Amino acid sequence: MKYAYFAGGCFWCITPVFAAEPGVVSVESGYCGGDEPDPSYEDVKAQRTRHRETVRVAYDEALIGYPALLDLFTGSVDVEDGEGQFIDRGRSYTLAVYTTCEEERIAAERTVAELGRTHSRVCISIEPYKKFYRAEERHQDYYKKEPEKFAEELISSGRGALCPAAKRRKRISEVIKMERVCRFLKDAGVYYLATDDNGQPRVRPFGTAHIYDGRLYIQTGKKKDVSKQLHKNPKAEICAFKDGVWLRLCCELIEDDRYEARKSMLDAYPELRSMYDENDGNTEVFYCRGCKAVFSSFTSAPETVEW
Repeated sequence: MKYAYFAGGCFWCITPVFAAEPGVVSVESGYCGGDEPDPSYEDVKAQRTRHRETVRVAYDEALIGYPALLDLFTGSVDVEDGEGQFIDRGRSYTLAVYTTCEEERIAAERTVAELGRTHSRVCISIEPYKKFYRAEERHQDYYKKEPEKFAEELISSGRGALCPAAKRRKRISEVIKMERVCRFLKDAGVYYLATDDNGQPRVRPFGTAHIYDGRLYIQTGKKKDVSKQLHKNPKAEICAFKDGVWLRLCCELIEDDRYEARKSMLDAYPELRSMYDENDGNTEVFYCRGCKAVFSSFTSAPETVEW
């Protein structure tokens, strides 16, 4: 179990952003960043401390990584606001990432640098973690305890479903689901791809799975029957098995004829360059569209993710 610490404005509003993601075990509301011991909600809200409202995210690194949590965090806030977040103003509502190790610090700095390419400014403070003070019980899982009040708060605060941050958060959530499926396929080593050949199912082993430009890709050659079948009928199913869990992915596989997409795939699998080249007229990559992935086992209920 690992822990990550994010100050994203009102902790009521930021909690469900993380809680819904596979691999996140728990999300606690609290205070972090200041030197004052045992701060109260009233003192933090009134700016009488140097603490910020913060969430502590407990997560399973095998299912979701720290960079994915950073993306989820930055996609849920207004990174250009240095005076607070949405309706909540003051230092205690400003943005911060509290890092517990050098690896986290480097990842956070990389994320901020990437955001700087598309934003006029990025107001996220990266600070070493000191201590987390758990907030009063009434603040824990507020969105579950007071769903109607929470919905009103979300809309009035500017964090509603139509705000830009929520739109970014939805896309990032989709990417996280995609990364989970991609990681499973890679860890399995070999998966099986089923296509339609004029009404006859055809199944063959595959080994490529790669995310590029926000999409999940596989690779093959135009000379192969699988390519011809996918061009005729893009509907396909992928199945993989690993550690007692099997994955069934139902989707459409759509060709991406961009040079950059082919190159990205071969860069991810350099061993394929003995047979393929992005300029050879044969190398072909397909991305998954309209995806429904089901994780199943004999010991737990099936889990479905869609994007």
